[in-house]
Amino acid sequence: MKAPHKIAFIGGGINSVVGAVHFSASRMDNKFALVSGCFSRNSETNKQTADKWGISNNRIYSNWMTLLENEVNSIDAVVILTP
Repeated sequence: MKAPHKIAFIGGGINSVVGAVHFSASRMDNKFALVSGCFSRNSETNKQTADKWGISNNRIYSNWMTLLENEVNSIDAVVILTP
């Protein structure tokens, strides 16, 4: 079986409906793996989201620009879940 595509979320923290829906949908067919994200501007929500979804602490970002700079060679796609 082919390895899943590695994705990052921008937005979609656990305090949003859209985050949970996209997280669940990304796992349905095992073709995607959420590996990093900037889930919220609120640092506590950001951390809680990463903890709940099993994201390593070193792959949680406080802003999207740093996420993109650091993950450019490590991810296959970015899912943007912002209003």
